[in-house]
Amino acid sequence: MEKYRQYYFWESILKNNEEVWKNSFRNLPLNYNSKFINTVIVDCNNGVMEDNWVYYPNVEALLGFIHHVFLPTAFALILFPEPGEFITPMATAKELLDSAEEMAEEKNRDTIAIMRDHDAELHSIWDMDEEEMWRSLHHFSQRFNEIWGKSNDVFFYFTIFNTPMEIGEYLIEEYDKDDMLDYFEDESGMSKEEWMDTCNGVYENDFLRLKFIDILNNRAKVYE
Repeated sequence: MEKYRQYYFWESILKNNEEVWKNSFRNLPLNYNSKFINTVIVDCNNGVMEDNWVYYPNVEALLGFIHHVFLPTAFALILFPEPGEFITPMATAKELLDSAEEMAEEKNRDTIAIMRDHDAELHSIWDMDEEEMWRSLHHFSQRFNEIWGKSNDVFFYFTIFNTPMEIGEYLIEEYDKDDMLDYFEDESGMSKEEWMDTCNGVYENDFLRLKFIDILNNRAKVYE
């Protein structure tokens, strides 16, 4: 939908202090069009550590969040770091980068150029149909995470999912490869089988939906 493309829509939401990082965007009901995202933003120098899950009503809303909320927030950690603060700038990615470029030292100009490429790529995705938009966001996330998701003092990445079952399988795989399935079961209060049953029942059962989102945001962190 066109509103999600406009920065002013997201600016209004942020000014009203509406939740955009966790749980359900605007408390909209979960349905088969909903799209999920896990965002991780870490600044070890300034004490910022965020690992959040949220679902959006469709791929356009998800793209709007990535483009107008996540991208400026992540870039600001590098360009305008604030001790102990997790802040989403009231600015588009382009406005943020323009300001940074005015005061950038020569060594930072390559970083800003890479960020501009990300912004331009997201702009191009807006003109795609829904199916192509989803595929392109997947490809974008892989390239983006390869650049910014490495374990330096400041890093950030995001992962998108089409269904609760994809998330369920992803988390089991992540914990399993680190030999931490027992930890996941202790934290979630569920066995692997119970967790997958919960993921499978999210669409039809409100209780399981709330339990699912609670576990993601409060008891099952891939990054610690």
